[in-house]
Amino acid sequence: MDAKGLGMRKSGSVLWIAPRDEIDARTKRDYEAAMEIQKLEPLRTQGFQLNYAKAADILQQISASSGGGGSGGASTRFLSERGSAISEPRTNQLFVTDTSTKLEEMKALLATLDVPVRQVLIEARIVEARDTFGRALGVRLGGGDLRAQRGGDGGYSIGGDNRVAIGTGFDNANASAGASGQAVNTSGSFVNLPGKLSNVANSGTFAMSIFNAAANRFLTLELSAMESDGQGKIISSPRLVTADQTKALIEQGTEYPYSVTAPNGATTIAFKKAVLKLE
Repeated sequence: MDAKGLGMRKSGSVLWIAPRDEIDARTKRDYEAAMEIQKLEPLRTQGFQLNYAKAADILQQISASSGGGGSGGASTRFLSERGSAISEPRTNQLFVTDTSTKLEEMKALLATLDVPVRQVLIEARIVEARDTFGRALGVRLGGGDLRAQRGGDGGYSIGGDNRVAIGTGFDNANASAGASGQAVNTSGSFVNLPGKLSNVANSGTFAMSIFNAAANRFLTLELSAMESDGQGKIISSPRLVTADQTKALIEQGTEYPYSVTAPNGATTIAFKKAVLKLE
């Protein structure tokens, strides 16, 4: 078709083949007609309630206006030539006046922009410690099936006489499932990494058991944590929550005054911060 100077235009399932100049002229007429219809289409005003974004910021993004409220005019980005928008900061609403088509486009755009911003937790530990400072953290995790101990069949049936059981070791799993066979010396917890240091006493522990509704199977969790007594001191544990991609600052301390002498001999008092800062 290119060699013959022909073009193609598709409308639904219909293909229209004609000289390229004729197709271009018709496409141009269609666009001009659509613009004329848009100029004659009645305007409507619709309010949009924003929950997360500020209405003034959204107004600045959708139009060339830089103020907190006002009309977009012919310089708008997402509105038509006759469209306008204002923001209402008290209720955080955006009022848009435009054609029905543009209002639907604005509704879809605001649904994309008005979303909660992810938050980031920044945490630090400021610690004063000696060279001999030590700390240990450990965990023990185990489980068992109480049905075998109560005279029933432990574990879970997997077909026939076969059963599968969970225990803290091979011996316990055998006993829990009611199986027989040579015992293997693999007793212990699922995870057995208790906190322990050779130069200090045993760590403090915390344990809990989690039961199912029938109290047949249980899971035990024991946490041990230890900090050598008198070997260190936590000075501060600042935490800071901020929006993603937004800088935040927290500081704690005091300001010390000092004298500043000007070239003319006058003396003024200025202050210098002496703070711990997390940014």
